[in-house]
Amino acid sequence: MRAIDQRQLMPRVTDPGTHAQQLAYLRAWRSETIETTTSYAGNPAVADLHDAAQAAGIRSSAAVPLKDAQGHVFAVLILFGRYPGVFETPSARTFLAALGLLVSERQHETSREQQFAPISAERRHALRDRLYRGALELHYQPVVDLRSGKPDLVEALARLRLEDGTLASPAEFLPGFGETELVRLFRDGLHQALTQLQAWDAQGLKLVVSLNLPPAVLIHPECSTWVQQALQEHGLAPSRLRLELLEAEELYDVSRRDAAMAAFSTFGVHLLMDDLGAGYSSLLRLRTLPFSAVKIDQGLVREAPRDPLRVIGFIGSLVRLAQSLDLRVIVEGLESPALVETAAILGATAGQGYALARPMPAAEVPGWMQGFELRLDPQHPQTALGALAGHWSWEHGVRYAGARAMHDEGTCALGSFIVSQGLGGSALDSAHRQMHQAAVEHGPESAQYRQWAQRVVAALMALSNGSMGAPTD
Repeated sequence: MRAIDQRQLMPRVTDPGTHAQQLAYLRAWRSETIETTTSYAGNPAVADLHDAAQAAGIRSSAAVPLKDAQGHVFAVLILFGRYPGVFETPSARTFLAALGLLVSERQHETSREQQFAPISAERRHALRDRLYRGALELHYQPVVDLRSGKPDLVEALARLRLEDGTLASPAEFLPGFGETELVRLFRDGLHQALTQLQAWDAQGLKLVVSLNLPPAVLIHPECSTWVQQALQEHGLAPSRLRLELLEAEELYDVSRRDAAMAAFSTFGVHLLMDDLGAGYSSLLRLRTLPFSAVKIDQGLVREAPRDPLRVIGFIGSLVRLAQSLDLRVIVEGLESPALVETAAILGATAGQGYALARPMPAAEVPGWMQGFELRLDPQHPQTALGALAGHWSWEHGVRYAGARAMHDEGTCALGSFIVSQGLGGSALDSAHRQMHQAAVEHGPESAQYRQWAQRVVAALMALSNGSMGAPTD
C-alpha cells in the first residue's frame, strides 16, 4: 500500500475526462460494472503508470463497484494482481462478482444494524415490562388506491405507551425485544387490529388491515394457527387481513418459511412483501413465494428529489415487474403531491405516505375517511416530476412496443403538462417537439432521439428548480 501511494498508482482525479479510460476504478464508478486492467505493460491507456506499477510489483488490476440497497454505487473495491490477466478468466470474473455482492450486502446489513442505538439492560427491562402490562397501542396509516382515489386498506403500526405517558416507536423498543417479546407483540397487535376492524364495521366503515409479521414469528410452528383462531374469534374473513413480510429479511430456515407462507395462503390470508427494492433476494422470492402484493421501499422513493430520473426508472421497472406477476403494487414514502402523482403515472396500484395521510389513532380514521379526497389524472400531470414520469412511461412504451410515435399533445402526458402550465414556446416545448419528430424519423434508439430526449429531461429538471418531489408543508 505504501508503494501504491508513493508511486501514485491511484491518483486523485482532477479531470474525469482525462482519466476516464486510464483508471479502472473511475470506469467502474461510471459504468457501474466490473472493470479490469489486463496488463500495465503494453497498454497505451495506462502507459504513464507502467513503471510505477512494475516497481510496486503490480501487473494487473480490477475495480468492483459496491452498491447500496437502492442500487447506487457508494464505493469501488480495487484489487491488484501480481500477474498479467489474473482477473480475466471466467472463474476470476465469477469471484469478483460474488465478492462485490458479498461486501455490498454486508455493508447494507451493517448500516441497518446501526439504525438502532444500543440500549441498556435497565431500559430493555422497562420496555419489556410495558409490553407485558398491555401498553401496546396501534396507530393506523391509510393506503389509498391511486386509481379510484379511495382508501381501502390501513396499516397497523405498533406504539408502546411508556410510564411517563409518551409513545415509543418501533425503532426505540424493537432492539430490546427477543423472539418471545416479538411473538407477544404480534399476537397482541393482531387481536387489537381485528377488534378495531369489528368496531369500524359497526360504524359502516369496511376496511382491510395489514400487520407486520417478523420473520422470527413467521417460522414459529403455531403462527398460522394463532392467526386462524384470531380471525374465527372475531368473526372476520381471512381476506380482511394482510400480513407484511420484509423483503430485506433473510431466513436461514427456508423450508419452515415456505411452509408457513403456504399455510397462510391456503386459508386465505394475503401476504405482502414489504420494502421491495431494499434487499437482494427480491426476484427469486417474488417468483417462488405466494405474495399477493408488494410495497416499494420508501427509502428508494425519498431519493427522488436528489436523483429523479434514476428513481423514476427504478420504480417504473419494479412496478412493471410486479404487475407482470399479477401483484398489487403499493408505493410507500409518498411525502409530496408530486410523488403521489408520479406513483400513479408509473402505474402503481396504491400509495402510502404523509402526503396522503399520517399514522393516526383508530378514533381519527372515520373522520379522516370522510374528509379525504384525491384527484389525479395520470394523462394530465400537474408537476414537473409527474411530467418526467409521464415521459419515462411514454419512452418505454414506444421502445418496447416498437411503435413509431408521433407528436400528439392530446395523448402525450408531457405535452399535456406543457399546455396546462402555459409553457408553449419554451425550451421544454421545443425539445419535446423535436424529440417526437426524431422518434418518427429515426426511431427511439437513434442518436438524434437520445439527444432531444436528454434536452427534455434537462429542461424538466431546470423547471423543478432543484425541488423535484421534495416534501412540502
